[in-house]
Amino acid sequence: MRWFKHMVSSADDEKLSKLTDAHGLEGYGFWWRIVEIVAEKVGPDGQTSAEFSLRKWGAMLVLSPSKTRRMAETCAKLGLFSVVFFENTMTVNMPNILKFRDEYTE
Repeated sequence: MRWFKHMVSSADDEKLSKLTDAHGLEGYGFWWRIVEIVAEKVGPDGQTSAEFSLRKWGAMLVLSPSKTRRMAETCAKLGLFSVVFFENTMTVNMPNILKFRDEYTE
């Protein structure tokens, strides 16, 4: 996926609003960076997940691995995406991303 649609009212989304309440604008930025990372993995096969070590996630998000995990857990509890932790890896899956993909990828 080369780009995705970003709704101008996304900050007012109920779930994103709760994320911002919990983590401030850092949470909002965390969400959009996660969307960018997963969107980069979406291809013709419709893959909607990304798996990296917590250390790699932290580096991409400019956060510690422990903070990355805490924020991802908050997102999962809010229903923004699903997350699976296994050993030192974190897999984020967001099937809803397919409805925002660009015409190039569709």
